[in-house]
Amino acid sequence: MIKLILALTLSVASPLVHAADLVFRDWRVATETDAVLNVPVCRAYTQIATNLPVPVELSLSFPTAFDRVPMMILKLPANSLVNRAVIPFTNTELEDLLIFQAVTDPAQKDMLWYVPIQMEKMVDIIIGNSNLPLKFTQAGKDIAGKISLTGSTAALNQIARCLKVNEILPSKFFKELNVAAGTAPLGPDQTVAQLMIYVDQAFAHYREMARTDADLVKLRATMKTLLTQETEAQRGLNTAQNNLNTATTTANTTKEKIRAGEERLTLIPGEIQALQQQKPAAEQLLAQKKAAYDPLRQQVIRLESAIDSAESDVSSYSQQIRSHENTISSNNSKINDLQREASQLDREVDNIDRDLGPLERRKSQLESDLASYNVEIEKQKILNSNSRYSSLKTERETL
Repeated sequence: MIKLILALTLSVASPLVHAADLVFRDWRVATETDAVLNVPVCRAYTQIATNLPVPVELSLSFPTAFDRVPMMILKLPANSLVNRAVIPFTNTELEDLLIFQAVTDPAQKDMLWYVPIQMEKMVDIIIGNSNLPLKFTQAGKDIAGKISLTGSTAALNQIARCLKVNEILPSKFFKELNVAAGTAPLGPDQTVAQLMIYVDQAFAHYREMARTDADLVKLRATMKTLLTQETEAQRGLNTAQNNLNTATTTANTTKEKIRAGEERLTLIPGEIQALQQQKPAAEQLLAQKKAAYDPLRQQVIRLESAIDSAESDVSSYSQQIRSHENTISSNNSKINDLQREASQLDREVDNIDRDLGPLERRKSQLESDLASYNVEIEKQKILNSNSRYSSLKTERETL
């Protein structure tokens, strides 16, 4: 949502509408010198309201030079007897407009100023809603009406073009101004005009700080090369200091080693004399040890030769064992093959035995038939069954 630097003015008297004003439905935009701020401003305003017993004007004015803080003012007819008005954001969140000019001359206007506690939210509501609720008490009577916001968005966009900026509401200033803002009423020794002066002074201080920050940025830009050189020089100095510290530590360590060496040198002559005194006894002990060592050494040599021979025999036996194992493995393979072949032959023999049974039975039957077969009888049966033979036989018998 577009944010704007602006002063909001609500007025009951109908000011003169200039022909040069730009019209945006219920809203207008004018460029003029503000009567309250007394500086050139861009002003957006409306005179359209509902449910209010008096005419009103809502205007939004802000300095074109950005040298004064934006304001929000409610103008009512002279002698309106209204000291305070509120714009309710919610039922519990009420924004105050306080009287700072009360007049009796009908040619002038009563003015109420909006304390900019939530200026950004106020502008967002004006841009994003269709009306702005307004409440005040007049002559003991509670008044509640609405200011039309139809066209306010276009009017505020025109104000942004009038100022030739994209962000015209000084958001940072309002955030800093209201960091510790409260809702306590003014004290008896305070006036709205004084409060307005305090806000203006705070804005002037804010602008001065902004200029100082900008000057500081420029100064840093001009000093960038020197700062870089300073950083590099500081880095070199730190490196040199580190090297110096390392060299100092090394020198101290070396000195300590030299001191320890010198102390050691003072002890060496005494140690040499003691060793010389111990030397004859050590040489005698060495001769005794050597006399015992030489036979053991010869025995070790013999044992090592025997071990080498045994290891050679073990190697030969290992090779023979591996050869026998290979032969056994080969024979086991052949045995398995022969066993499989024997099993196959057993199955074939069983098959032959099964086939031989019927053949033997057939043979027995044929032998039995052969034994009971009489050639002469069978021949006679065949001849007797032949009618030609029977006829010839009969003829022969009759001769």
